[in-house]
Amino acid sequence: MDVCFPGSSAVTGPGAVKGRERGSLTVWYRYDPGYETHKKYWCRGADWGSCNTLVRTTGSEQEVKKGRVSIRDDQRYRTFSVTMEALTLGDADTYWCGVERTGADLHAQVTVTVDPAPVSPEDDNGPPNVTTSSSLLGSVYFLLLVFLKVPLLLGMLSAVLWVHRPQRRPGGGRILERQSRIRVHRAWSAHTLRGIGAAFLPYLTWQEGPHPAAALGILKLTSLTAKTSLYVHEGLLEST
Repeated sequence: MDVCFPGSSAVTGPGAVKGRERGSLTVWYRYDPGYETHKKYWCRGADWGSCNTLVRTTGSEQEVKKGRVSIRDDQRYRTFSVTMEALTLGDADTYWCGVERTGADLHAQVTVTVDPAPVSPEDDNGPPNVTTSSSLLGSVYFLLLVFLKVPLLLGMLSAVLWVHRPQRRPGGGRILERQSRIRVHRAWSAHTLRGIGAAFLPYLTWQEGPHPAAALGILKLTSLTAKTSLYVHEGLLEST
């Protein structure tokens, strides 16, 4: 808050005052003896004759406030003060203080300047951040991947293994049949692992996802489980 003290005359005050945006400023005026009970006022406008009165005392020492502007008269010390609060850049203008009397009122001009408020970190954040929504989408994708895609791929693998399970047949075609089944299982192994990798790849490359390390771990564990299942089943084939 800027406080400016006047000089001395019939009514005197500063010629210019400065405040900061969203702050306040107080202007002090002094008047000569004999005007203690006269009404004092504060008006705005470049021309004294047509300025707009914003606030006026009642002739007593009681403070009067209208909107963001207040005025108070201290008759003992023959001073009165005007306070402007919650300053905006639009408050910068020419103002006048006045003391009513018979004939022409006493008055003094003052120029009010309002400096812009410093930019706070909250005001300098720019457009809303979309990281939150991206992370949310990443979480949904991650849950969908773990609870739907991976079980589905493993289920498909189990179904194929069941259909091509080893069966004992008499005759000399067992070796060729066993070799054929092993080739089929190896082909399905590569296909299944590629499918699991394709399911995890978008999430692993999504930099804003919340759990890329967890996704990588699940991918490795799932691949190991699939390979183990295939190797065990292939061993059963070779043993038949």
